[in-house]
Formats: sequence, C-alpha cells, structure tokens
Amino acid sequence: MNNYNSRCLLYPRFLILSLFSYTILIQLQSSHSLRCSAPLLSSYRIPKNLRSIHLKSNVLPINTAIQELQPFQDRVVQLNKSDGSDTLSDFEIIPFIVERIENNYEKDFREISQMCIEVFFNELNGDGIAVFKSLQLGYLRNAQYSDLRMRRYMAKDKNDMFIARKVIPYQKDKQRIMDLKRIFNADYLPDGGRVEYAAGEILGFAEVTKKPFGLGAEDEFSETGTTRPVIANVAVKKKARQCGIGSKLVDACEDIVMSWIPKFSEIILEVDEDNPRAQNFYRKRGYQEVFSNPTCRRYDTSGYFLKEVRTTKICMRKNLVLEQAKKEMKNVVLDSNAFGKFWKAIS
Repeated sequence: MNNYNSRCLLYPRFLILSLFSYTILIQLQSSHSLRCSAPLLSSYRIPKNLRSIHLKSNVLPINTAIQELQPFQDRVVQLNKSDGSDTLSDFEIIPFIVERIENNYEKDFREISQMCIEVFFNELNGDGIAVFKSLQLGYLRNAQYSDLRMRRYMAKDKNDMFIARKVIPYQKDKQRIMDLKRIFNADYLPDGGRVEYAAGEILGFAEVTKKPFGLGAEDEFSETGTTRPVIANVAVKKKARQCGIGSKLVDACEDIVMSWIPKFSEIILEVDEDNPRAQNFYRKRGYQEVFSNPTCRRYDTSGYFLKEVRTTKICMRKNLVLEQAKKEMKNVVLDSNAFGKFWKAIS
C-alpha cells in the first residue's frame, strides 16, 4: 500500500518534469545559436500523450515545430575538428588574388599589422583584461608596422612579402584586376565573372627572409652555410579561412625562393608547439619536423602588463628541390598520355 501511494505521488511529478523537459527541447531546437535542423528534433521518441504542448491554452503540435525549423536545414555549416573540439561555423568561399608587395604604401602596412596582431594575439591569447589589452595591442601594432617596413626596405637580408586580397566588383578607388586568370576561386566571383573586378581588402599575409638559421651538423654539408630562407608571419583573417589563402601564400614564398640567387634547396619555418592546427597544415604541404627549441619567447597579453614568456617552437623544413622534381614529374605524366592532356585541359 505504501509503495502504491508512493508511485501515485511520483507520477504527477514525472509528468510535470517530462512536460518541462520537452518545452526546453523545443526552445533549444528553435535557437539560432545551435544551428540545428529538423531531423534532430524529429529523432526523439515522444509519448503519444505528449505530442502537443498546452501552454496558456495555445497548442503547439510537433509537426508545426518541425516546419518552423525547416529553413535552418538548408543552412551551410562546416564541422571544424582541427583543434579537437566540435564547433559549427558558416563556410564561405572567397575569391582572392595573391600579390607581391612592391610599393611602400603606408596604408597597406597598417592594414597588414592590424591583421597580424589580431590573428596572433587577440584570437590565440584570449580576451585578457579589456582596457589593458587594447593598449598592449596598440603597442604591438605599431611595433609590427615598423618592423615590417624596416625589414622590407631597409634590412640587408633578402626579403619578399605577399598579400592576399579579396576580389570585389570594380571601384574607382581600387586597383583594377586586368588578368582574371590570377583570381583563385574564380567560380565564386560576384556577378558570375561578367563584370570588371578590383583588389579589395587584405585577407592574408606571409613573408620569407634570407637570414642566418643554423641546423647544427647539417650546416657543414650546406652550400649556403647557415643562411637559409625562413617563412614567417603567415596570417589569414578568420572569416577568410578554408579558402586556400594560406596555401597560396606559402606557395608564393616557395616559388620566389626558387628564383633567388644563390639558389636554395630548402626552406625553413617555426611554429608554436601548442598550435597543432598550424603543424598539421605544414605537414600536409611537405614540411617535416627537424627539432624543438624550448628557449624561444613570445608576448603574453593576458595580464595587466605586456610581458615575454618562454615558449617552445618546432622547426620545420621542406626540400624545395624534391618538391620541384615532383611537380615536373607530374607534368610529364600528364602530358604523356591522352587522359593526362584531357585532365590538364579541364583542370
């Protein structure tokens, strides 16, 4: 008898809890922040007596809820697991061009410095203390601006810099793009490629500098000694990632090095040990780890004052001669048969 009374008392509580849980489910499903679709809602098994919710004499059938969520089913989303977490982000393919910096335009260097500091410090180092961090980032932007201009035009070491610009419909105050073959992701041009285009905002940056960079015992067998081309400051705006910009910027650095005199057979870069996303990016492009350097330092903007902290960087190297040989062999194979010629014509 006692057990029966206990079940009678628990059942209304269970029913109320079920109604409350289902109401929350409906609200979460219709939330824009989750960006989920109707099949997720319809996959739940809901008892027959709970197929509609009565709130203030208004009835919301489950089919109506599914219809209201239907527009979100067509939203383009991308599952990004590069950093080990499951996050959803809107995906947009942006047409762009890659340019070598020739002129000393203050506006361009200001824009590059702004982007680099935003990527390297504001995204990677978290929010920090708002008031103090704004001052720290301002100082770093000015330092980056001076450093880039000095290295490009005043330093003795050989240096080349490249920027990626968004392609936009032509405007009078923008540089006209005369050769449309320079445009990457041309299939996604606005107006379908039927109008004239210009180079818009800067989306990415990369540079390569010839400077002393020792690799220990291997320097004895190197024709150029301890001097090597080093890629640095590869940065792409967050909204423009997954469009191939980083790959094309690195390609530009590698290609320009092959034209340097004296010629170099390899290219070097350093990446933070706690940045596995960047490490995977370079591995896919043929870079191999050489050693780890635990004595490096970087700026920390998380406190009241800007300070340098110790960090470990991984040195990675790519054999340019081997890479060039692979490209030539691929071209030979493509040209040696009819299928190769057909594939080259349509690619």
